[in-house]
Amino acid sequence: MKWFQAHPMPQEIPEMPEHLPGEVDKPTRRENLIRAKLNGGMKPSPLEFDKIIQVFAQRARLSAQWAPVQRREFIRRAKRWASEMVLQDMSPSDKSVKLILLGCEATGDTSGAQWWFGWMERYGRKLGRLHYNAVLGTFGVQGQPYEARQFMGRMREAGFKPDYRGYAAVIDAWEKAGNRRAMLQTILEMQEAEKAGELGEPLKATDQQRPYLALASSYAKVGDASRAISVLKVLQEKQVPMDHEVHRVRIEAHLRTPEARRSAEDIREALRSFLDSQRGSSRKPEISKTMSDELSTALGQAYGDVLREFGLEEGDVVPELPSSQTIMLWRRKTLINAMEQHRGGAGAMRPRSGEERFFRDRINARKGPKFGEHAGGYRIPDTRGAAFQGIKEWMTIPKPVKYG
Repeated sequence: MKWFQAHPMPQEIPEMPEHLPGEVDKPTRRENLIRAKLNGGMKPSPLEFDKIIQVFAQRARLSAQWAPVQRREFIRRAKRWASEMVLQDMSPSDKSVKLILLGCEATGDTSGAQWWFGWMERYGRKLGRLHYNAVLGTFGVQGQPYEARQFMGRMREAGFKPDYRGYAAVIDAWEKAGNRRAMLQTILEMQEAEKAGELGEPLKATDQQRPYLALASSYAKVGDASRAISVLKVLQEKQVPMDHEVHRVRIEAHLRTPEARRSAEDIREALRSFLDSQRGSSRKPEISKTMSDELSTALGQAYGDVLREFGLEEGDVVPELPSSQTIMLWRRKTLINAMEQHRGGAGAMRPRSGEERFFRDRINARKGPKFGEHAGGYRIPDTRGAAFQGIKEWMTIPKPVKYG
């Protein structure tokens, strides 16, 4: 007699994706074309390399349109193709390297930013305040204030005065570390440098708001709307050019306020100001899915009414991003694959992105096979045929190379 049977309520195992959300890790058509040329012994033009580098680097900066895990893949691909360009005895253009540094800043890739910054130093490329600020920005994203301070010293030694954006990176780093006292001290230090004329000119007028935005955002995250608004009022008093990010912080501050003290009218006014500040722009306003849900909860039907005042619907301002559940399933599948293949370390969960390792592996692959010593000397290839001593043909075939 059969003594076992199927479980009456078996656990449903969801289908786990093999690729990153959106399949962004699949080769693009432009990548396939360049690889086909390289495999055929042809060299693509520098313009083709620059184009693919710039496309991936620009995507890595679009935080509202792509999830962080997708943007990290984009900057990895941009760096890989730039490295491939160097291996093909070509040099990325100044614009390509600048976009790589800005993409590293957006994703917090400190190692990539420092490597390409060092590459520019080694090959005599002209370095400007933007390049220093991009590296400083990576330390801010990663919460490394001491490294940011040290790099700011290098910036001064090179003859560049730190500007608002550089100080904003230090403030961001202290915010990640949870040290608001150090954030306020950095603001005071910046204001003293401004009075003494030791503050660099901003590359963009709106850069002047960055340090204060970082401080206001730290208050907004804990629902301290009064202090967040007080910091933003400093920008008003100083008559600093402001963009929509100021009003985004206002919205966040009011939404984080406890419900008993929250004012729906303040939220509506902040939302109107946010949308109005982008009126006439070629791009539509972008609101994250989380913030949109909170606005819908706080305002109810009034949320849709405010959007319709500006000719918008919720679907127009909320970009479609992969859900956290989708990303979690992909991570689980990646971990299962790593366990099956007996891989460990950080490389098991994400592709390695170190430039030094990539160059070392590719250069070693070019050297050809190594043969050990035997009784008759060193084994060398023999072209006289299989009847003569030597090594087999398959031992001389180089390994295939996946370019980029």
